[in-house]
Amino acid sequence: MKYAIEEDDILRIVPVYIKKMSENYLVIKKEDMTVLTTPKAGAMVVELIASKKPPSKIKEIVSKKFGVDLATVNITPIIETLIDNGFISRIGNHVVFEENPRWFVHLTYFMSVILRVSLFEFLIKRNRIQVTYPFLKRMFFRKMQVDEKLLHHACVAFGKSGLSDSRFSRNYENIQKQIAFDKTLFFRLNYDALGRWIRNYFVLENQISVIEETKDKGVIFCGYHFGSFETLPIVFGNIGIEVCSPVAYKDEYFEQHVKRIEVVKGRVFPVVPRLYSRSEKDGLILYRALREGKSILLFCDTHILLTENYLTVQLMGRSIKVNRGAAALHKKTHVPIVPVLTYQKRNQCHIRFLSPITYKQEITEHEITQRLFRILEDHVRDYPSQWAKWHDWENMVTQLG
Repeated sequence: MKYAIEEDDILRIVPVYIKKMSENYLVIKKEDMTVLTTPKAGAMVVELIASKKPPSKIKEIVSKKFGVDLATVNITPIIETLIDNGFISRIGNHVVFEENPRWFVHLTYFMSVILRVSLFEFLIKRNRIQVTYPFLKRMFFRKMQVDEKLLHHACVAFGKSGLSDSRFSRNYENIQKQIAFDKTLFFRLNYDALGRWIRNYFVLENQISVIEETKDKGVIFCGYHFGSFETLPIVFGNIGIEVCSPVAYKDEYFEQHVKRIEVVKGRVFPVVPRLYSRSEKDGLILYRALREGKSILLFCDTHILLTENYLTVQLMGRSIKVNRGAAALHKKTHVPIVPVLTYQKRNQCHIRFLSPITYKQEITEHEITQRLFRILEDHVRDYPSQWAKWHDWENMVTQLG
């Protein structure tokens, strides 16, 4: 280890907060918004450092939590990353660098967030979103660490088709910033600015024809993990479509998201989405919604399977296990499936509605699902660094057993 750290040293970490994002966690330094991305184990190490646990105790806790041999627990990489990025200010009695007083950091953080959001609200009133968006996004999130494995997964999936390391990493980093930034705006903007942001930032393609075709009846919207996909339910609410959508997590962010949706109901959107945490009852809940003429929103490219009743399809030359979800509900209810693509282009999020998949008795669930994943594959090839599921690629493929 390039830093002299004893097993009983106390490491002092600067003020940070940890936020869950999909399967990973963001560790954000409050003073300058430097951001590191880490899996659950890394987030736990950060929390234990913050609680003033020495390395020996941290290893012991991690060993018990994840059921691994204590001798194999290695927290050195995360500690070195924290030191290199200015998250650790002291190691035992050794001063790594002089940190600002904690009150100053909290005050700076509070003022910077308020001022930045206020600046965004001011500029959005003048419809300058395309010009100001990249600048403000950098102000909120200056630096994020991208796992090198992601590029490897992409290169292997595409047969090393000439993806540029630096370009892929830069674009993938920007997408992660985008997702975090959009969440921040949804929670922080006042009602007027929130409505303007939705109307100016999201560009809806082919909306009119699809909505007309599916008017007065439920629709199975099938989305993918691209661009600002997590804000897709509120975009639907803004155009008057109430969707039921299961999400794969239930944590503090989920609870806050649901509360925020209830607060803006009637003030910003004519209708709001109904979000609930995924469970084995999904099929019944969604079936009832469709039978009542309501629409649902599913993300078919998730790697999380809740039952053994799955389908096997091809994606980028590999066989993967996927949920029956959209295809099963379509066959049972005859409700059309509308694939929805999201992607970033010129500092805006484009939402493209594709032609509906209408019911035909002779088409099987497998054929429908394979068609949905063929759409995904084409979209990944067009925007490889915008797919947020690269970190799950091994899990999607190795589920075959």
